[in-house]
Amino acid sequence: MVVPDATMVFVPTMTRVPTTTPNPTFPTEQPVAAQLDVEIQLKVGEIVILDGGKLTIKFKSLASDLRCPEGIECVWAGNAEVILEVSKLEIALNTSLDGGLKGKVVGDYNIQLRDVLPHRKWGVEVERKPENYIIKIVVSKK
Repeated sequence: MVVPDATMVFVPTMTRVPTTTPNPTFPTEQPVAAQLDVEIQLKVGEIVILDGGKLTIKFKSLASDLRCPEGIECVWAGNAEVILEVSKLEIALNTSLDGGLKGKVVGDYNIQLRDVLPHRKWGVEVERKPENYIIKIVVSKK
């Protein structure tokens, strides 16, 4: 009979964890200057300044993403809704007209949501974290 020289046993240690879950926060990026009438891409938390500082836009959050996955045919294309902070005013924009406003006029500016990335793909499971989303918008004077 063979007897092992030594056996190591690892015992996990217990650490107290707070019972309240903090709200996730995303770092706010430094504002970046952008141009009117040119497609702008924003990640959650990013801010752009337009028209010489007269307008600021922040991508606050993705409210929902119920779009039909690529690779299948759906009866309805679905909708993704995003929340923007436009010079201290919060607005919601949608990828589908059925979902609500695809564009909105704020003051002297027309803000159009062009796309929300990434698109869902049929049969591909991807972790859907808000910080992975990018929106494409175009801002023009009305």
